[in-house]
Amino acid sequence: MAENDYRTALIVGVGSGLSASLARLLTKHAIKVALAARRAGNLTALAQETGAKVLACDATDRGQVTKLFSELENGFGAPDVVIYNASYRTRGPLIALDPADVERALAVTAFGGFLVAQEAAKRMLPRGHGAIFFTGASASVKGYAQSAPFAAQSRHRREREPKETERPAPAVSVDKRDTLVNLQGAYNGKPYWLALAQCGGAYFKLNVLYTALAVQARAVKPDPKLNTEYTKKLNDAIKTATAFYSGAERFLMSDRGIERIDAVLIYNEQSRLVSDRIKTIDAALGAAKTCPVLYQACQEAHGKACSETLPPVS
Repeated sequence: MAENDYRTALIVGVGSGLSASLARLLTKHAIKVALAARRAGNLTALAQETGAKVLACDATDRGQVTKLFSELENGFGAPDVVIYNASYRTRGPLIALDPADVERALAVTAFGGFLVAQEAAKRMLPRGHGAIFFTGASASVKGYAQSAPFAAQSRHRREREPKETERPAPAVSVDKRDTLVNLQGAYNGKPYWLALAQCGGAYFKLNVLYTALAVQARAVKPDPKLNTEYTKKLNDAIKTATAFYSGAERFLMSDRGIERIDAVLIYNEQSRLVSDRIKTIDAALGAAKTCPVLYQACQEAHGKACSETLPPVS
């Protein structure tokens, strides 16, 4: 790591082991370090040793993760390096494991990692600079007795690259409590959460496709003008996708009275189904063509669920 290229680092999920060693190593290389953990009070000694900034954050809470990065930007600066080290482990025979504990373990390691990486990437991509790391364990390739959840979450970190394989369409979770869309067109009569999730999937894929073009314009065949254009488009696309996902999440939580993590698990499958089927930018734009009208109707009828302002995506 060149000292003049990387000046700030954020470590999420800090304890006394690997993460503490990384904090000391980064500090040794004159990189300013910020430490984040649910129990920030436990980091006093390490902070004094390294001069690090300490912040409290539950990585599974999207609001707290967003706040974490916003606070860093005010004074500390957006991190050039982000390291995700958070984990939660539950032990026991498979048949005796508490599903709630397993859900928590996967939420901390997988969903929390996604939230942190997303916020980091939002800030790194426009600058064309940055590095994101996920710590792992040998359990990802070799399971251990009474450690099934830990092995699964470690494997998830090892295999983050999406695979282009055909997956059967997941069944739509229908509930009579769901608020339905009342709008002429393809979404009429569908649960709002489902329609919003499907639109989110189209915009998410649009972000992925524009990101590939931006990388090519930045590194493969440098073209600053195209890079600027595609970077703006990919940022607008992910902001729009996030707005649709937030709406789907709010409808599920409100209509069904469920927790946020349960809502995410429900809408994510339907969103991914749409995203996986889209292969080109034209196809993504076609799939998203009627989505702004849907969101406008949602804002007019259900302002609390659809409260974001959509950026223009061309």
